[in-house]
Amino acid sequence: MVLDISQIRAITCGAELVEQRPEGIWFQRMTHEQLEVYREPNPAFYNKALTTAGVMLSFSTDSASMTLDISIVKVMGRSYGTVEVFCNGAALENINNYSHMELPRDYAELSYPNIRKKVTYDLGDGKKHITIHFPRLTGVYLHELSLDDGASLQSVKPSKKALVFGDSITQGFDTLHPTVHHIHALCRALDAEEYNKGVGGERHAPLLAQCPESFTPDYIFVGYGTNDWRRTDPEFLERNCAELYRILAQKYPNVPVITVTPVWRAELDAYADVIRFESFHDVEACILRHTAAYPNVTVIRGFDLIPHDIMYFADYGLHPNDSGFTHYSKNLLAALRDKGFF
Repeated sequence: MVLDISQIRAITCGAELVEQRPEGIWFQRMTHEQLEVYREPNPAFYNKALTTAGVMLSFSTDSASMTLDISIVKVMGRSYGTVEVFCNGAALENINNYSHMELPRDYAELSYPNIRKKVTYDLGDGKKHITIHFPRLTGVYLHELSLDDGASLQSVKPSKKALVFGDSITQGFDTLHPTVHHIHALCRALDAEEYNKGVGGERHAPLLAQCPESFTPDYIFVGYGTNDWRRTDPEFLERNCAELYRILAQKYPNVPVITVTPVWRAELDAYADVIRFESFHDVEACILRHTAAYPNVTVIRGFDLIPHDIMYFADYGLHPNDSGFTHYSKNLLAALRDKGFF
């Protein structure tokens, strides 16, 4: 039994669009209006917005077997990707485009091939929960997902929805495995479906937040700031940070907002001659000022969530690797637990 497009849509989490194309089924995490924010003014950001960050398939079935035919395709500068397949929480396989090589310490910006792989899994007897997690920095085409003829199929989705805004770290640079990411860990703890609008290189982005969503979120996550420090000035940050939280308060006055201030980066002193802030911590101070008036906003200090050591960063100091994201996830959840979220 090959699942049709309507069945695939029913079991998809975190996508605004599930579309049949000649190449296969395509998954889009941004709305058309959100993509248009970037299409002409910033094509590089537009390409980053095409990735499948946060998208997954989740369903239960009594099928004894499952066939998955899927492609990992480059849509932006980073080109590595992993599709993680789980049955009842146990990993069945990681489909990726890098296992043919020994990854160097700074694997992030190497070139990796588009791949297509078809696999049939033995699922065993009884009912089971299947999750298929898509890459955070590439696109995918689903060519086939099939179960035994006559097998049951039920969508399994979280009870809540989380709307996520942020930069490259929020999108998923540079985790190899999508389920290691801190937003995945957060949404799992909150039982929330992740709708990730993170875009690598982005700063506080009121225009994106202003776009209408297809749903009302139960939680909002905001993770901006490191690019504001590196690429803007205090006036730009003050204006856009204030406007972003004003828009969120207007649209979602009673929705809990979790904001994480920028995490540590190794080259804090390297840009001293060109940075227009007195300190990296000025960004955090600005965020605290502009969220103080909103009682629904919880601010978590990001600076100490990841150890200050380049071994936890894929590119020697800016984007966490899987080990860095493991620390980020654990420490973020602990901080929110202290705040009474769990």
